[in-house]
Amino acid sequence: NGQTMVHLAALQAAEQVMKQLIRQGFDLNRQDDDGLTPLYFCFSDRKLTILKFLLNAGVPSTVQDKDGETIWHIACVTNWPGVIDALLSQDNTVKSEAVKIVSKNGRTPLAEALFHGHAQIATYLIQRGAHINAQNKSGVTPLMLAALLGQAHVVEILLDNNAGLEIQDMGGKTAATYAAYHGHVEVLGLLRQRRAKFDITDIFGANLLMESVHSGNPKAFLFLLNAGLDPHRKTVLSETAIQRITEQGTSHFQALLLNSPSILLNADKLINFRSKEGLIEVFSNFGFSKRLLLRLSKPQRDEILGKMIGDPACSLLCIGAAGLLKDTLQC
Repeated sequence: NGQTMVHLAALQAAEQVMKQLIRQGFDLNRQDDDGLTPLYFCFSDRKLTILKFLLNAGVPSTVQDKDGETIWHIACVTNWPGVIDALLSQDNTVKSEAVKIVSKNGRTPLAEALFHGHAQIATYLIQRGAHINAQNKSGVTPLMLAALLGQAHVVEILLDNNAGLEIQDMGGKTAATYAAYHGHVEVLGLLRQRRAKFDITDIFGANLLMESVHSGNPKAFLFLLNAGLDPHRKTVLSETAIQRITEQGTSHFQALLLNSPSILLNADKLINFRSKEGLIEVFSNFGFSKRLLLRLSKPQRDEILGKMIGDPACSLLCIGAAGLLKDTLQC
């Protein structure tokens, strides 16, 4: 497999053997068939002495294996504090280069730390000059990963270090999209404080409201609704957030949404009688509209439906539909 005596000495944590091999001129940087140098064999507490010895002897920590990963990537995946501390104790120039290296799967060491949920390591790397806006093959940045995972503390640190709010991946998604899709309200709040654009869509025309339905978290949906996003905005396939709520498989989300106290303040935003398209949407999702109005008190229902029935801007068809719904609800 291409391993040398130096690899084996590192594997066995044999410091005296390692020193003897060096005196005999063995190559400390030799890679095996997988592209691994002896450094890669130093992942345990008893091998930290060997790791530090090799680093002090000038073995570079930036050598990439056949997958394009360095020992930094491996350390961020395995969350080995001792290895991380040893690597971070190196010269600033080395650290600056190491934290920017992108593996063949498109990840920097920072992205690996985030992907595997190691927020403390991610924080260390950010503070030491990690490539904040590096994108993988899909265009995903560290900020998107942190938003996806709901790591609010890391999101805040990334934003403090000028992470790109509006960078899009190949699907047209931003960090806000990922936060909405996974229902992370705290992250959405942080992004809004930093003036991230919420009125955006992906390449299919889905806005953040539509994405939030997938999360199953009505708090995220209501947060975005209160932020002014339109639940009636159509995708390229003419689908709206209201339609997505009423799709098969979202009954649990519907129940949580309808039982949320905040829904009482947002009912008029979710029911649109004021256009022909809005009318069609109401009839297409009649069950949800009816349950939503039933959630309100009679005076609240009368107010919403009365506005529609008495609004001269509404067509006769819209007025008739509002009247029909009012009769159906026996208001």
